[in-house]
Amino acid sequence: MQKKSLCKRNCRARQLGTILRDNRVHAAYEKLLEELGSWAPATSRVAIYEELERRTGVPWKTIQNILNHTRWTEV
Repeated sequence: MQKKSLCKRNCRARQLGTILRDNRVHAAYEKLLEELGSWAPATSRVAIYEELERRTGVPWKTIQNILNHTRWTEV
């Protein structure tokens, strides 16, 4: 049995609500990196994930999965 693939391979397997959540996390991540400016490379991933969790309400493990395994998807 084959596992469901993530957006890098096949976005059709994902539901619309999941895609919208993923896009919200990607947008918050880009905004956070803009706010951090030149400090972004020096900021730990854990600190970034915790701030994204505070802003979006999505658990940090899910945020980690979204940022590492999906891309922004046009809806």
